[in-house]
Amino acid sequence: MFYFLVDSMLGLTAYLTDSILPGIIIHCIGLLVFFSLIWPNDPHRNLSHDAWFWMHSIQAAVFAVFSVFSLYETDWIDGAAHHAYLPGVR
Repeated sequence: MFYFLVDSMLGLTAYLTDSILPGIIIHCIGLLVFFSLIWPNDPHRNLSHDAWFWMHSIQAAVFAVFSVFSLYETDWIDGAAHHAYLPGVR
């Protein structure tokens, strides 16, 4: 239920402002609060870096590299498609 309410709030913010930038800022603040205040003080959360942690970290890094390569291949980062979504840029 929490995620539904947060997503609804972020969606409404994006709709009312016609921009996702406020939602990005709100989300970053929420992550900062969660990871700096709530997560370290949760007695039920295991903070050890076991094999699962390292496997998921490597997995995230590998797929991040793959996604950057695929975005270059589709010209989303460096090509003409990037400028098609910026108003006034030709």
